[in-house]
Amino acid sequence: MGDGHGEGEVQMVPKFGRKGKDILPAGCNWWLLINLHPCEPWLIFTPAGKSLQVWNYEDGKLVASWVVTGVDDVREAGFVPQRENWIVARRDKIYEVYECQGSNLRLLTRLQTETGDISTRKMVVHQSLPCLLAGFYHKDLFLWDWRGKWEKTKFEGHNKNISALVFHPTEAQIFASASLDNTIKVWNLEERSIIQTLNDDGQGRVWSMGFRRGGERSLLITSHWEDQYVRVWDYKRGSCIARWKAHEIRIMASFFHPQLPYIFTASRDGEIRVWSESSYRQLSSFACKLDAYGLLNMIPSKFSNKLILAGEGEFHVVEVETGKEDKKEEGQKQQESPCAKPVQASSSSIMAVLVNEPTAVSRKATEEIEHTVKALVNVKLQLEEKIKEVIGMVEQNSRKAVEAVMVQHRIKERIQAERVQELEKEMQRMQKTFGESKQRIEEVERQAEGVQRMEEETKTMRGIIEQSTLKIQEVQRQAQRLQQLEKQMQTMTERFEMSKLRIQEVERTLDGEISGRKAEEECRAHLAERICELENKLAEEVAKRQRAEAASPTLASNVCTSDAHLLKEYSFKELQDATDNFDVKRKLGGGEQFENTYLGTLRDGSLVTVRKVRDPQAQLETELVDRVRTLRHPHLLTLLGVCYEGRCLVYEHMERGSLKDWISHHDEENSARGFLPWYARFRVMAEVARALCFLHSVPSASGGPIIHRAIKPSNILLSDIFVAKICGVDEAILDTDSAGEVGKRGTPLLLSTEDDSHYIAPEYLHQRFLSVTEKMDIYAFGVTILGMLTGNLSNAFEIIEDAIEDDAAFKNALDLNAGCWDVHLAQEVAKLGLRCASFNRRRRPNMMEPDLGILAILEGVARKVDLAQTAEDG
Repeated sequence: MGDGHGEGEVQMVPKFGRKGKDILPAGCNWWLLINLHPCEPWLIFTPAGKSLQVWNYEDGKLVASWVVTGVDDVREAGFVPQRENWIVARRDKIYEVYECQGSNLRLLTRLQTETGDISTRKMVVHQSLPCLLAGFYHKDLFLWDWRGKWEKTKFEGHNKNISALVFHPTEAQIFASASLDNTIKVWNLEERSIIQTLNDDGQGRVWSMGFRRGGERSLLITSHWEDQYVRVWDYKRGSCIARWKAHEIRIMASFFHPQLPYIFTASRDGEIRVWSESSYRQLSSFACKLDAYGLLNMIPSKFSNKLILAGEGEFHVVEVETGKEDKKEEGQKQQESPCAKPVQASSSSIMAVLVNEPTAVSRKATEEIEHTVKALVNVKLQLEEKIKEVIGMVEQNSRKAVEAVMVQHRIKERIQAERVQELEKEMQRMQKTFGESKQRIEEVERQAEGVQRMEEETKTMRGIIEQSTLKIQEVQRQAQRLQQLEKQMQTMTERFEMSKLRIQEVERTLDGEISGRKAEEECRAHLAERICELENKLAEEVAKRQRAEAASPTLASNVCTSDAHLLKEYSFKELQDATDNFDVKRKLGGGEQFENTYLGTLRDGSLVTVRKVRDPQAQLETELVDRVRTLRHPHLLTLLGVCYEGRCLVYEHMERGSLKDWISHHDEENSARGFLPWYARFRVMAEVARALCFLHSVPSASGGPIIHRAIKPSNILLSDIFVAKICGVDEAILDTDSAGEVGKRGTPLLLSTEDDSHYIAPEYLHQRFLSVTEKMDIYAFGVTILGMLTGNLSNAFEIIEDAIEDDAAFKNALDLNAGCWDVHLAQEVAKLGLRCASFNRRRRPNMMEPDLGILAILEGVARKVDLAQTAEDG
């Protein structure tokens, strides 16, 4: 309960509340959008979207309820005061008017826009005129008049959707509307014109809006959905006359009280504050705890001091108490209420009929008349009670108005008295100052003679000062020059320190590069020694075979036959039959490197991959076929056969397709197969690293290592047990051998599509004729690793780079489709991927460097994953 102070004591007393099972037997969790009856103490709302309820907010009893047949999207309902048994309901995209017939509802009409597909937003029923004003999620608002055939009028003027509507409580032809761009328009209903446009600057849309009842000033109060401020406008002048911070959180309701000279505001947490209507000072506050969502709206009763608070599945009634004198004023106001006059007139007319009735009326008719008279007497008594309440309210309001005038009068008297005292004090100060001024004049005259003497001395001093000034200026120039020199010295010192740091950084970089080069040279020397050993063994084997062939011609012929069967030679007709004459439907996807690649079915039913040589002018030489055949590795695609006639190579078929299809789905066929789990991705990374190490260790025809030039997920194929194999080795051999010298070549495969350009090392992308080294494959492999971690194959580097330093952000950056990652292992692999994809090729790690090399790190991660899975299986 709030503490009243200032303009009389203002308190708010809770009366009752209804929620949950009080409203529905199964409980209620619906947002209660409540509207009040203008003459009866009733409120109406929908508790679940498919029914309506009317409650008496004086005694807390349920008055009536109806089920809206075949409907579950009723959002709000309101009374039609001109028709006692009419109710209007707002659904998702339509407004419906019903007639209450006992416990049933009869649909009278449906109101909607021309298209009928726009959602409803706000509605308000006029208290005296037969019209309904409705808003949709649209910039126009609509008025329906039910005197005729539900004539519809469109009001145009807003540029954004409507957010709030309100009729003036006393001026029947005035209403206001607000839109999402915080523009408020005040309209004349009769003239269909805009009276004033107000431009608000609050945050969020206008949520609550209301006119002030009566008075000389034309006031409008507004509050916003995401703002803590309340604004009061003079809408005729078009200006904001007051703005203050009413709450610390979102304001859900603000209005001028229809009976009391106060402004009420309510926030989301249920806090209600009372403000003075004249000075905008806070007078009182009250806290109402609501469950779940909090306070949704607050509505004042028009003929009592009750406030209705609405929330999610609950409503509460609070009474405002302002003292005994205010209640007398309310009683006077109720005595003058227009609601009492029609009933009194009706009672008088009925009584006149009874007096003039002939004496020959039957006894039964007499009894009926007596019963009617008793009922009218009861009605009259009830009306007298209501009239007394209204009179009390009027007396209370009048008393408050008189008190306000008296307070203002006393304030003016106090200000005038204070002003008189200030003037008297000022007179005393002036008299005292006059005496002091006379003494000062005499003192000044005595000092004037001394001034003349001082002027002569001053002339003498001026000469000395001018000379001193020249010396000082010279000293200042020298000091400025000294400061400039000091700044230059400081700048040079800072540059020297920066240069020193850069030199140290360059030295560290050079040391690292020298160490890497040394390790690479040692590795190459080791491989060269190993190659020499293998060549010597090969020479020995060849010599032994030659000697054996010379000794036994039959054995030689058998060996040749055996070697020939190691690689099958297909006829062009066989491959045409296997690929349906190279039908387009048989083509494999994945980029330009698969442009001439087809899925073939041999006569025995086995599946193979048929690949045409890329350059149609090139002949399929035996040397190329032999080099591809000799490149045998568990993680390189195996060559099964060759067709020299059709310039085709026949490879094994990989049942699971490409790695790209298991990471990023772009069609329904791929989306049905699922995603590759995280632990399998770590194993695939290690397998691809082994294959790259093998390729880089094999010398090409030009002398340098074989550079693949097209490492990316679409060139990594998966077997039926998800073993990774790199394809496109024949293209890599052709590109490397056709260069003419070590490290030089033409345009790489990756440049064939713009979508794959991020796999190309930046130094090669910007300088096409730069030397091609193993660093190019390492860069593409790094981008591939990051894509496997994130599941994003377009900007994985940026995602990991932004998240690597933040554990929570890094965990969110990992591909959720891969399951529950081992975050520590993933961070280790991500750091390796960032190093591999470094824009500075000198900072990229080597493949086979001990402990710190790419292969060593990935194999270590794969071993840890295998051990963990073995422990889980055990």
